[in-house]
Amino acid sequence: MVNSSFIHAYKKRDEYYTPKILVDSILPYIPFNKVVWCPFDTENSEFVLAFKARGNAVIHSHIRDGLDFFEYEPEHYDYIVSNPPFTRKLDVLKRLYALTKPFAMLLPLPMLNYQEVGNFFC
Repeated sequence: MVNSSFIHAYKKRDEYYTPKILVDSILPYIPFNKVVWCPFDTENSEFVLAFKARGNAVIHSHIRDGLDFFEYEPEHYDYIVSNPPFTRKLDVLKRLYALTKPFAMLLPLPMLNYQEVGNFFC
């Protein structure tokens, strides 16, 4: 079942495509021989295309395809990399920490001022 608040955020157009220049800045930090899960991405996202081009195995999932990040998890993956919906950024961080896998997310810099974000570093 797909989380209704996540669908609401998606329908509100809380989806912005990540430019290649930002994707390229993350690539050096993810090993070539690892499986990357891109949980907010389609097969044509810059993340998916870039990781595949350099030889990583990539799993992409998207709410549009009924794969809700808050309810779906691939069977095997090593890293999580994406650009999450900003309206759910704190929920995304909570879920990422619960999954206990290494991750890289593009998030707005002002988030560092959120008290809730500071709790992740305690």
